[in-house]
Amino acid sequence: MEKYPYNHYHSLNFPNKNEIFGLAIFSRFPILSSRKVPYESSYNGSFITELDVNGKNVTLINNHLESNKLSEEERNNYYQMTKEMDTQSIDAFTQTLTKRLTPAFKERATQAQIISDIIKNEENPYIIVCGDFNDTPISYARHKIKGNLRDAFVDSGFGLGITYNKYRFLFRIDYIMHSENIKSYNCEVGDLKNSDHYPLWCYLQFR
Repeated sequence: MEKYPYNHYHSLNFPNKNEIFGLAIFSRFPILSSRKVPYESSYNGSFITELDVNGKNVTLINNHLESNKLSEEERNNYYQMTKEMDTQSIDAFTQTLTKRLTPAFKERATQAQIISDIIKNEENPYIIVCGDFNDTPISYARHKIKGNLRDAFVDSGFGLGITYNKYRFLFRIDYIMHSENIKSYNCEVGDLKNSDHYPLWCYLQFR
């Protein structure tokens, strides 16, 4: 923590009240302000932080967009299905998956629209948007939030960039995006397995 003396935490609602659940920022640069993004969600959320980075004001929007709400049993069923590749099992699971995922897609679409509007109206010239979007690179949510921003992994990463690592859901669903006046270098997906996500990181430089 000596390396990151500035930090801020936003709690999120979570079914298990005995657990602390939320979004946090740990920074080497002073935090000028921080506030939640106003949208409804059971245990997901976004917040906006303004940072003083060597005299430049930078807006950071950190996100955990709506989860897909798949149960542990459904995730295990998907894992077994990908091992056996049985056609009937795939058809049956596809129907179940569609019913379960559709509400989450709709909620993420609303959240993405709110984030997009905030980005368009942001007065700070330097913007960074990051977090777990719970959606793939070809999704509406990712496309809507990206807008005119740069995707750090697309610009300076290599390979598929898979960030989720459980149940054979092999997708890139975590992102670092930034305004055109910032350049990314060496965007990588780490291999730490302390979580069901691999860490995504890069260097960012003012142009």
